[in-house]
Amino acid sequence: MKGAEELRLPREWLESLLRLPRGRRTPAVVGFLRQDRTDVLRVFSYVRLVEDPAFPWKGLVRLEVVVPGEQFPALRPDITRLFDGLAQVLPELTGDYPWRRLPENLFPIIALEERLAQHFAPSGFVRELVQRVLWEKKPLAGAGAP
Repeated sequence: MKGAEELRLPREWLESLLRLPRGRRTPAVVGFLRQDRTDVLRVFSYVRLVEDPAFPWKGLVRLEVVVPGEQFPALRPDITRLFDGLAQVLPELTGDYPWRRLPENLFPIIALEERLAQHFAPSGFVRELVQRVLWEKKPLAGAGAP
């Protein structure tokens, strides 16, 4: 899990969550998406990707969908099938390797991020441009005066 975010689970589920076996998930939890309790529901379940008794939070991820409240009864069986299928597949797409972003970040996501990063300028270059343009008010090379 990334950070110590609010779990949104009943307190009595915490112990069983930490003992959740690899490839298993918690029952789905349904709640309102917004505090104003508009009719949009958040449906989620936690799944264990890897097990490490020394680090009980390691490998836990939350599956989540947002649905209009009036559609939830019809979509409930599909959401259950989706969560069950993801609980089977996702542990197979990751592993417990000594990389800082695993196991919670799955190999396909890491590959996608690396591919997308090829389309962006290096962060040092962008930082230099921001400093020159915004802070120093110097025009960029090749850019005309305003």
